[in-house]
Formats: sequence, structure tokens, C-alpha cells
Amino acid sequence: MPVSLRGLRQNPMLIAAILIIAVLITSFISGVFGMAGGIILMWVLGSLMPVRDAFVVHGASQFFSNATRVWFLRRYIIWSIVAFYAIGWLLAIVGFYLINYFPNKGVVFIILGILPWIGFALPRHIQPDIKKPGMAILCGLLVTAFQLLAGASGPILDYFYLSAKLTRHEIVGTKAFTQGIGHLAKLIYYGLVVSALVEEELTFSAWWLLALLPLVWIGTRIGKEFLDRMSDYHFLNIARWLTRTLGILLALQGVLVLLA
Repeated sequence: MPVSLRGLRQNPMLIAAILIIAVLITSFISGVFGMAGGIILMWVLGSLMPVRDAFVVHGASQFFSNATRVWFLRRYIIWSIVAFYAIGWLLAIVGFYLINYFPNKGVVFIILGILPWIGFALPRHIQPDIKKPGMAILCGLLVTAFQLLAGASGPILDYFYLSAKLTRHEIVGTKAFTQGIGHLAKLIYYGLVVSALVEEELTFSAWWLLALLPLVWIGTRIGKEFLDRMSDYHFLNIARWLTRTLGILLALQGVLVLLA
């Protein structure tokens, strides 16, 4: 059950402990698969604090997490994909700034739960290839839009990557860069634009965000070791199973929040 704002302020140590564990575990998961960790962390944060605050903490931690993976896997990044992706990224940011969107917690969970099934439900022959310029632009637009809409968008990004003929290191490295700039956009939008609109202070100290850095690095570094030992076959199969199961649980949580 979500913790109230008052309860959050009265239990800072408990919230800090949960956050430490969540960031460490989800950074490890993202370090291995380049996916799912962000959605799990958004689930935890959304259950513990107000939506705007959850978006800010999630944006900061996931930006650090992706930046760490970018550093570890920098020689595998496909920069042509990044360049076209950035065009769609910019279009999404401008669109959300113009409409001043603010999310509902139940809707956020439901959208996060539906995301993993979108790509897998489509016929194999029409699944897009991120290496094509037009698809990279579309990917940047959709992924960034869903990051601003629901806090995470990994499964949509996975949809564009898992059908492309790339190695697991190329997938995780390139995705880390594109996801990283998306989370940076979310951090700026919810930390500055939305905060100015609601005129309420954040329920956590900025020091929380700085404390995430070593945790993200540790989790990602350990995850990278597991990634190196995993085959491409097992990587893709486990990733599909993980995202589908997570989607079901999140959708159920969203329905319960709306009915509460």
C-alpha cells in the first residue's frame, strides 16, 4: 500500500533503506539485461512517495545507472542509432512542455504493466529494426514520450532492439545511451517544469540523489560481469520472460490503485 506523505516524512530511515536496496538490485538487473530494472524501481518509488517525487528520484537514479553502463560499454555503442534517436527525443520533450502533462499514479502503473506486451503481441514480420533511421526517430519519440508519461519505457525500447541483429553488448550499450538522455529529460521536466506548476517542495533531500551514485555503480558493475558470462540466446529468452511477468504484476497494481 502506498505510504502517505506524512508517513514518508516520519519514516526517513525506512524509506532510505528501501531505496538503497531497490536501487542496488534494479541497477544490477539493468546491468545484466539493459531493461526491466527501471520499471521495477518506478514501481517501488511510485508505491512509496508522491508521483512527481517518484519521477524525479527515478530519473536521477536511472540517468546515473545508464551513464555507468555507457562508460562500461562505450566501445559497443552504435552512434548512428543515437543520432537519429535524438530527433524523436527532442520532439517528445517539446510536445510535453506544450501540454503540461501531470500523471495519475494508478494510470502510471497500468501503462507500465501494458508496455512489455505491446512489442511481443505484434507479428514478428512487422517488428521494427532500430538500425533504420526512420525507426530510430520513431523509437526516440515513443520511448521519450512514455518516459515522461509513465516514468519508464524500457519495453518499448526493447521492442525496437530485440528484433535487430545486434550483439547483447551492442544492445545494452546503445540502449543505455538513449535511455540515459530520456531520463535526463524526465528529471528536468518533473524537477523543474512540473515542480513550478504544483508549487510544492520535494519530500526528499537532494543529498538522496548524490547517495545513489555509488549504489548505481556497484549494481551496474556486478551486472556487467553477469552479462559477460551470458550467451546471446539466454540473454534474449530471460529478458522476454522477465518483462512479460513484470507487466502482469504492474497492471494488476495499477487496477488496485484506481479501485482504492
